[in-house]
Amino acid sequence: MALLWVWFPQSRKQPGQSLSFFSHYREVGANALLQMAFLGVFSYLAANLMQTYGMTAGETVLPLALAGLGVIAGGFVGGRMADSRRRGDTPRPR
Repeated sequence: MALLWVWFPQSRKQPGQSLSFFSHYREVGANALLQMAFLGVFSYLAANLMQTYGMTAGETVLPLALAGLGVIAGGFVGGRMADSRRRGDTPRPR
């Protein structure tokens, strides 16, 4: 955590901007829900693989790692798309 404090750039508080914890309740709530969903999915995936396919705990490592890499890649690609100047040009479902 201390390294993040050093690594991220310093920014000054803008007039009218609140830095309190509760001013970011949506982001904190969304992050909490995301973490709960990840815990549930990864716990269920391992248990499902073990019960359905008879895998051992050690054999579930590769599918869990692949799922985790997919989450990381999806977050990276989604972040790049959100930061793109052409994000309004991305195809939208009709």
